[in-house]
Amino acid sequence: MKLENISYIGNKTAYILRQNNIWTPYDLVMNFPKSYENYNIVNLDEAKHNEVITVIGRILNIEHFKAKVHVIKLLIKVEKFQVSALIFNQPFLLKSFKVDDDVLIKGKYNLYSKEIAVSTISKNLSKKAITPIYNIEGVTDYMISRAINDIFTNKKVEIYETLPQSILKRFSLPSRVEMVKNLHMPETIEKLNYSIRRLKYEEAIEMQLKLQKGLLNKIIRLPIEYEIEKVREFISSLPFELTKDQKEVVNEIYRDFKKDYQTKRLIQGDVGSGKTIVAIIAILGVLTAGKQAVLMVPTEILASQQYETVKNLLTSYNVSLLTSKVGNKQEILSKLESGEIDVLVGTHSVASEYVSFKDLGLIIIDEQHKFGVELRESLFKKSESANLIYLTATPIPRTLGIAMFGDLATSEIKSRPSYQKPVKTKHFEESKLNLIIDEIVETVEKGEHVFVVVPAISSELKDFNIENTSQILRPILNEKLYILHGEISSDDRNKIVEDFSNSNGGVLLATSMIEVGIDLKSATLMVVLAAENFGLSQLHQLRGRVGRGDKESKFYTVSNKEDVERLKILERVSSGFKLSEYDLKLRGPGEFLGLRQSGVLKAKYLDFSTDYKILMDARKLSIEIISDESLLENPSYYYLNKILNEE
Repeated sequence: MKLENISYIGNKTAYILRQNNIWTPYDLVMNFPKSYENYNIVNLDEAKHNEVITVIGRILNIEHFKAKVHVIKLLIKVEKFQVSALIFNQPFLLKSFKVDDDVLIKGKYNLYSKEIAVSTISKNLSKKAITPIYNIEGVTDYMISRAINDIFTNKKVEIYETLPQSILKRFSLPSRVEMVKNLHMPETIEKLNYSIRRLKYEEAIEMQLKLQKGLLNKIIRLPIEYEIEKVREFISSLPFELTKDQKEVVNEIYRDFKKDYQTKRLIQGDVGSGKTIVAIIAILGVLTAGKQAVLMVPTEILASQQYETVKNLLTSYNVSLLTSKVGNKQEILSKLESGEIDVLVGTHSVASEYVSFKDLGLIIIDEQHKFGVELRESLFKKSESANLIYLTATPIPRTLGIAMFGDLATSEIKSRPSYQKPVKTKHFEESKLNLIIDEIVETVEKGEHVFVVVPAISSELKDFNIENTSQILRPILNEKLYILHGEISSDDRNKIVEDFSNSNGGVLLATSMIEVGIDLKSATLMVVLAAENFGLSQLHQLRGRVGRGDKESKFYTVSNKEDVERLKILERVSSGFKLSEYDLKLRGPGEFLGLRQSGVLKAKYLDFSTDYKILMDARKLSIEIISDESLLENPSYYYLNKILNEE
């Protein structure tokens, strides 16, 4: 059927719709509204910062005062919460409301101060005008709604079901026909949300099926026959006891070794939680089985540090470093291929095509989001069956973790070693900079090390950058000031870090490139200038550069911008996992997308900050479908199988 056969659609409207890739009645009904003008009541504990929300509550108290403008301040009880509703320049409303009135309020919500800047307030609690907004230029929403009503009234389209009845029943979802009707012609908020929930499940199931496809083609190998006594002896020889989290993750890795197929695991460790020693214990396991291991890290500075750590701990084995600057490259490659080298530590060089292993049993990639997909794939090809471990110090919100890494087993290391003291965190306004500089000087005079971090090398758009900050610090610190940024050559960067680390106190002025890769026990103070340019998770990564020894350490953020409340979260939250949830709520998933370069997070309906249960349900269902051949052959699973068979 043509578009012109639908009531209210003439030639001109049909032309515009075709320009928007809408060719048939089916295309039109599957073009869902972009938004709704409605009074959708939200749960306050799910509300996001600066989101326009609608709530119903009871007035507990009324105040009004004149600042620059007239303000009415209502204290409102909403569910179990109390929030303030601020009404600007509408003093006449004082006569309309009194204490104990139930009111409907719509406005922008401040998550931190628990305040709503009111745009609409009413005692009519039953507002239910829900108008679909299609945003098709040249065609009114009213016209589209009338056309869609004609399609359904006169049965001008057939909508096929894409999910089996068993799945609809299991998750209490509407049929596809009911969903489509509700999305275009919602009678109530409940019915609209009921249908949006189905859209979310459809999206989550498709996402998880694509992630879990690897389960259909497990790479079979013999279990890794490690010598557990040697591993236990090594762990007992360490000068510290592993934390509870470290012990659990080690056990999970060794359970992977016992499996008869290749495994892939993501280990998330908060900054300073001790991921490296867990990785070394994992490496030792495959070495006792007569296999080789490789550790790829993002920078030459970190590669050198990790090489020294691994070499000093695994003294019975041959450990080598491979970077673009290594001189005896041919000797290393020859010994690696013959099996004389047990562990290779390095940068992207370890994934080069000329690198070959005799029997690679374990691949570990540290901060894997720093590497491109092709580079990681080239390293995977070094072995057909080696176990894979990703390490990251960027905690990922649990919803995003399922969405991005649902195909990986996941481990978490949250607790820090007991000898490390909590880092004292404080936010300052720029007017206090002179006091901070005095503290920087005092810290250097004690022979300790300081990091000063700025958002740019040179920029008129940033209050602080390398150029103008060095002009402030150089006359005070002289030769005690070291400068590091991305435009300095790799060789020079290594030399600067080495000189800074070996100095008897000094200041390293740098961009955020130092968020990983510098492990300096004597670093006790970090100052981040123009901190409004950094996400909470990134600031937490930077904070992890101090407090790595047993001395008291401090982390200061400096900003004059309006997001002081966001930055002050760092003062009371020390967990990177909790901060990642804040970042997801405040800045969206874009803050974390670099962790996996793929289209898997192109979600239209899922909300990664709230839809954890839906993603978990979808993940469990996807694994069940892939693991059950009878389901794969069931006709009612046709559309789900189609997803699995897509290239």
